[in-house]
Amino acid sequence: MVWALIDPGQFGTYFIDGDYPGWADRLRVYYETAMSDAEKRAMGMEDRLLLSEFAAKFTKDRGRLAEHERPATFVSQSPLHSLGAMVKLTDRLLAVDDRLAEIIERHEPGRHQFWPIDIRFHGGATPDRPYFGFVIGIFLETFDPDRSDPGAWRARGPRYSAITTTTPHVSKLALSSEAMGDAHIWRETRLSRPEICLSDVLHAAIAEAGLAVPKTIQMREV
Repeated sequence: MVWALIDPGQFGTYFIDGDYPGWADRLRVYYETAMSDAEKRAMGMEDRLLLSEFAAKFTKDRGRLAEHERPATFVSQSPLHSLGAMVKLTDRLLAVDDRLAEIIERHEPGRHQFWPIDIRFHGGATPDRPYFGFVIGIFLETFDPDRSDPGAWRARGPRYSAITTTTPHVSKLALSSEAMGDAHIWRETRLSRPEICLSDVLHAAIAEAGLAVPKTIQMREV
């Protein structure tokens, strides 16, 4: 079995609004003093710094983040509230708590990137557990439109999307077992909604640990 991880659309337990203090300044210093002309050309920054190009590395297959590219602190003006073991931050960066980071790393050692991130709420309140920035390092094309229900998806240019991210549509999407191989958590390269998928093994390990993550929906494995 394979599972879709549904992107949380509203702020709350699994999605926090806020900012990364010092991150933009650190990138600006890097751009002005250390970034090579070749790297600027490769990222389309010959004329000016584009923070969006660095943020794209949170979700795109563009290699591991260097130290200056990794936000160290996230500050929300919301009051402290309960957080899931996985949360989405600004610019779609994921953060996971220490328990979930350990489970993912145990199943796929060295395949993904984690680093400590200090999450703070209004008044300086912090979560009970440590959190880590999390960049998924596996990108696969497993979606099989020919074996999915034609009423469950639509084409969006070169990519595909479920009609809605609800069970009636997502559960009718088919993913190729051969294409996913032994991966446990990955981003789809041609399926934009849902984009993150979990193996049944990882899904079961998270459930067994009693960790709260965004909604998951079982998909077809073919």
